[in-house]
Amino acid sequence: MGLVIGISGPSASSSTTGDSWVRNSDWLSIPSISPGDEIIYGLYAIYEDMPNELIVSLSGTGHTINWGDDTDQVTVNLVEYTKTYDYSTASGDISIDKYGRNYKQVLTSITLNGTCSTMYLDRSASEIKYNLGWLDIVGDSPTTATLGLSQRGATELERLWLVDSALTTCGFAFMPNLRVLDVAYGVVPSISQSFQGVGNFRDNNGDAVNLNLTSIPTFINIFNNAQITKIGNLDMNSVTSFVAGFSEVSALYEIGYVYIPSVTSLSSGFPNLPSLRNIGLITTGLGLTTIANMFINAYNVEDVELTECANVTTTTNAFSQNRNLKRCILTNLTVGVSIINGKMSAIALNAFMTALGTANGAQTLSISGNPGSLTCDTSIGTGKGYTVVTA
Repeated sequence: MGLVIGISGPSASSSTTGDSWVRNSDWLSIPSISPGDEIIYGLYAIYEDMPNELIVSLSGTGHTINWGDDTDQVTVNLVEYTKTYDYSTASGDISIDKYGRNYKQVLTSITLNGTCSTMYLDRSASEIKYNLGWLDIVGDSPTTATLGLSQRGATELERLWLVDSALTTCGFAFMPNLRVLDVAYGVVPSISQSFQGVGNFRDNNGDAVNLNLTSIPTFINIFNNAQITKIGNLDMNSVTSFVAGFSEVSALYEIGYVYIPSVTSLSSGFPNLPSLRNIGLITTGLGLTTIANMFINAYNVEDVELTECANVTTTTNAFSQNRNLKRCILTNLTVGVSIINGKMSAIALNAFMTALGTANGAQTLSISGNPGSLTCDTSIGTGKGYTVVTA
């Protein structure tokens, strides 16, 4: 499935209803966009107390940048074109953002002339970098593979919607107000700077994001410090190390299925996620060797299933403090594991033991503290060579 990265959620400066995003009624309107239009519209905030420098660089030639103030620039390949807006002379009404800062608006556009494989909307003329004023970006850029938006931080950007694109490299870090991210038809093999510090985003239909990351080898620090509450399916067939990709994501309560058949380590894969309750099937392969600390301190997770654990050798603290665990399937596991003090019934514990492989030597299953620990059929586990501790 070739994802689409998509995404919408509550916004401090726009109206919200639940997880849906409603565009700020004070903003200038953006024309409707369809595949084939080959134009990008960007609503930009001109602040009273900022330099208001915008630098755009595009690959290819003959594209036209309209700066939104009746001036145009026809581009040459990857030349950086600078526009410095003057708040005092800018036309339009004064708006006030959530921090109480005054700003005016300008609607820019980029009309593409053929192939534009690289589009930078985040350049800086000096080492002194300040936040960009992007508020809303909507467009059609079917040939754009590289999109630059994270170099200076589009901290006020609430929506990025490309109805068609060919993205392979993009970054969305440091965008705390991002509420809609929809990059259609693009399979993304790499994400630069990832989703660190992003807001609670969804796609343009209000659905959770799906990520198809076809060639990244590690899933580390991808969503650090993000405000996101719900993520869709994760298709990552080349990931070998899945470690702390959701560090400090305290509001995350749902993840779709996780397809990681090449993973060798799930050590600290989903740790310290106090709000996580639902996670879909985790597809693993014979290369997986450790699940240590996998769900440590994920207090509310209820259902965990890994499709292949035959070669796992380390399970230390895999489910430490998982007090709401109601179902756990670790297919073909041959070493001991602790799932104590959860909420697993006798039926659930029987299913847990049934899914295990034959114990590799002296191994212990610790299941005490679960509602069904004293009434489950421990012979399922002992019959496979495990010592089953029920109290």
